Order: sequence, then structure tokens, then C-alpha cells
Amino acid sequence: MVKSFTLMVIGTVCHDHLPKCVNHTTEYLKSAKGVDTFARVKVNKAGRRIVAASVSSWQKDESTPIAISYSRFLVNE
Repeated sequence: MVKSFTLMVIGTVCHDHLPKCVNHTTEYLKSAKGVDTFARVKVNKAGRRIVAASVSSWQKDESTPIAISYSRFLVNE
């Protein structure tokens, strides 16, 4: 999930350098089964220095996630 966040931040905010991860939290809600897993990244706030984003992962139904992650990235020092 951290790679999803980092790629999203690079693609939307930082084009010339890698963002620094300030913090990352993952909440594992259910066990994953042996089927396809999907994820959606959402930018919650994009400021001048910090970008806050979240990722939700699910398997069969998007309304029942198996994991949720929150991250903040430092994009400009």
C-alpha cells in the first residue's frame, strides 16, 4: 500500500523528487482470500508541504474493505 501512495503522490504533486513519508498507518480489517484484490487511492488533502492520502483495499465488494491505510507525505521542505 505504501507503494500505491508514493506513486500517486509522485504522479500528482512531486514530479522531480521522491516524497518523504511522514507517517503511515494500516488497519487490517479482514483476512484476505485467494481471489483478486483491488485498491483505490484517495488524496484527502494536498497542501504546499504535506499531502494526506488514504487507500482502501477490497476483494469482492468495495463497501466491505479488507484493509485501510492512511499516509502523510512531505513534498516540499
